[in-house]
Amino acid sequence: MRFVTEWWNRLSNIGITFAAELGQQKVIRLQNRIIFFSALVVSVQAFNFYMLGLHYAVLVNIGSVIAYCSCFVLNAAGAVGISRFFYIIFALFTITHHHLYFGFAAGFWLFLLNLTQGGFILFPTLPMRQLLVIASGIAAGLIALTVLTPHLPPLYEAMTPDLAERFFRNNLIRSPILLVLIAYYLVDENRRAETELSFNATKANAAAHAKSFFLSNVSHELRTPMNAIKGFADILYELSNSLDDKKQLEFKKHLGQIRISAANLTSIIDDLLDFARIEAGRIAFRSKDFDLLAVIQNTMQTAEFYGHQGKGIETRLVPDANLPRHLRGDPARLSQILLNLVGNAMKFTHKGYVEMRIRMLDESATGYRLCFEVEDTGIGIPGEKLPYLFDSFSPVSKETAVRYGGTGLGLAITKHLVEMQGGSISVMSSAGKGALFTVDMWFEKGETAAAHEKGVQRDLRRAKILVAEDNDVNQILVQTLLESWNADIQIVENGLKALGETQKNHYDLILMDLQMPFMDGIEACENIRVLEDKKKSTVPIIALTADVLSETRKKVFAAGMNDIVTKPINQAELYAALRRGLNLVE
Repeated sequence: MRFVTEWWNRLSNIGITFAAELGQQKVIRLQNRIIFFSALVVSVQAFNFYMLGLHYAVLVNIGSVIAYCSCFVLNAAGAVGISRFFYIIFALFTITHHHLYFGFAAGFWLFLLNLTQGGFILFPTLPMRQLLVIASGIAAGLIALTVLTPHLPPLYEAMTPDLAERFFRNNLIRSPILLVLIAYYLVDENRRAETELSFNATKANAAAHAKSFFLSNVSHELRTPMNAIKGFADILYELSNSLDDKKQLEFKKHLGQIRISAANLTSIIDDLLDFARIEAGRIAFRSKDFDLLAVIQNTMQTAEFYGHQGKGIETRLVPDANLPRHLRGDPARLSQILLNLVGNAMKFTHKGYVEMRIRMLDESATGYRLCFEVEDTGIGIPGEKLPYLFDSFSPVSKETAVRYGGTGLGLAITKHLVEMQGGSISVMSSAGKGALFTVDMWFEKGETAAAHEKGVQRDLRRAKILVAEDNDVNQILVQTLLESWNADIQIVENGLKALGETQKNHYDLILMDLQMPFMDGIEACENIRVLEDKKKSTVPIIALTADVLSETRKKVFAAGMNDIVTKPINQAELYAALRRGLNLVE
C-alpha cells in the first residue's frame, strides 16, 4: 500500500516544480490524475474491443492511451498549458471517433466520462454547481448532434448491429460505475484540497491579526514612558538656556544623549507599528499643504542631530534652483522616507559625505514629479544582496546587524510608503563604494501659506482645560506644557471623574486620554455628548493616545471627539490641535 501511495504521489506531482503558486500546483496535480484515469478507461475499452474481436479498434485505443500519456511528458517539460489544450482536443476526437465508427450508443458513456474530466481540466476552480451547469449544456448540444445523425452508417465495416449491441451492454455495466468512482474521487480530492487551503488561510489570517494586535499593544506600552522621557528632555533643554555657560554645556550634553536615545527608541517603535499597519493594510496618508524646503531642511537637521555626529561626516543638501516650495501631500510620511534613507546613510558612513539632492523631473497642470537622491561614501552593499535589500528583517549581513543594530524594517517600510503613494525607489551600490538611493514621486501643487516666525510665544489665552490622564508622569508633563502656554488646567485620573467634572464645571476644552481605569476616554466622551446642557455636551474634546491604528482613529471620531494627538507628544502638534479646538486665531 505504501508503494502504491508513493507511486500515486509521484505521478500526481509530474511538472509541479514549474508552478510557483499553490493554486497552480493544485491544477497540475488534478490534471495529472485525470490524464491517468482517461488512459485507464481507454485501456479498459481496448480490452473490451479485443474480446469482441475488433482488432482495429484495439490499435486505435492503444494509440489513444499513448496520446494521453504524452500529456505527462508535456507536463514534465513545463508545457502545462499545451498539455491541457492537447488533452481537450484529443478528448473531443475520441468522442467523435466513437460516434462515427461505432454509433451513438457505443460512444455515449465514454463521451460522458470525457465531458466530466474535461470540465475539471478547463474549469478546475469553478464550484461544482457551475461546473455541472456548463457540462449539462455541452452534453445537451452533443447529444442532440448524435441523435440527429442516426442515419449515418458506421464507417467501420466490422461493426455489425450485434457487436454494437454487445459493446453498448458491456459499457452500460462498466463505464457508469467507473465514471461515478472517478468523478467522486476527483471531486472529493479537489474539495479536500480546497478545505485544507481554506483552513490554512484562516490560520494565517488569525496569526497575522494576532501579530498586529501584539505589535500595537507593545507599541502602546512603550510609547507611554517614552512620552515622558522625550517630553521632559525637551522641557529641560529649553530651561537650560538660563544656566551659566559651563553648566549649560554639560547640561545640554547629557540632555542631548537622552534625546538621541529617546529618538532612536521612538524610531524603533514607529517601525514596528508601521510594519503591523502595512501588513494589515491599515496605513493611511494625509493630504495637506506643506513647505518642501522646510521638510528637507528639518530632515537633514534631525539626521545630523540624532545621527551620529562627531564622526566628521560632511552633510550636503542640494536642492535645484527651480524646485517648487509649496506642495500638497503627506509631509510626515515624506519626512519618514527621507529620514530613513539619510539616517541609514549616516549610520553606514564613517568618512566622506552624505548628500541629498532634489530635482524636479516633470510638471503637470496639477502637480510636480520630484526626484530625491541620497548618496553616501559609506561601506556600500554587495551586489548579491541588492535584490533582498528592501525585504523585511533583511540586514546586509549578520555582522552588519550585530555591529550597527536596527530592526531590519526601515528600508522595507520606506519602499511600501513610496509605492503606496504611486512612487518608485531604487538603489545602486557596490561593496566599499557607497550607495545611491533614488526616490521618484508625484506631489500635487500646494497653496502658499504664510510661514510662522520662529520664536513666537505660545499662548492659549487663559483657556480653561480639563485633562483626563491616569499616568502620573504624563500628568506632570501635560501640566508643565499647558501652564507654560498660559492655560488654566484641571487634572483627573479617569473618564468617570472627567464626566463628573464636566457636569459640575464649564471647560473650554477637554484633553482626554483613551486608556484609563473605571471609564475609558471613548465611553467618557460618549456620555459627555449626551448631557442635557448644550454648552457642556458640545465642549471640544481632543483624544490623547499612544495607539495610532486606523481603527482607533475611527472610534475616536465616531464617539464625537474633535481631534487626536499621539504620544510621544509633539509640542507643535499638541499646540496646533489645542488652538484648533479653542478656535484661536494667530
